[in-house]
Amino acid sequence: MRYIRKSKRPLIVTERGVPTSVLIDIDEFEDYLEAKDKTFLKSIKVARAQRASGNVFSVDDVFGTIA
Repeated sequence: MRYIRKSKRPLIVTERGVPTSVLIDIDEFEDYLEAKDKTFLKSIKVARAQRASGNVFSVDDVFGTIA
C-alpha cells in the first residue's frame, strides 16, 4: 500500500496470470471519479469539509439504536 501511495502508480492484481483488479492511490481514484461523475466528487469534497470542521457523527451516534 505504501508503494501505491508514494509512487501514485497502480498495482494490477491477477488471478492465475489474468488481470482482474487494480489498486490505485485514493487521489488517483478521485480524479477518475471526477472525470466520470462530478456529483460524486462534490460529495467527497463536502464530506472532507465536514470532517475538517468537526461536523461528524460517531458510529454509536449513527448505529447506536440498532440492536
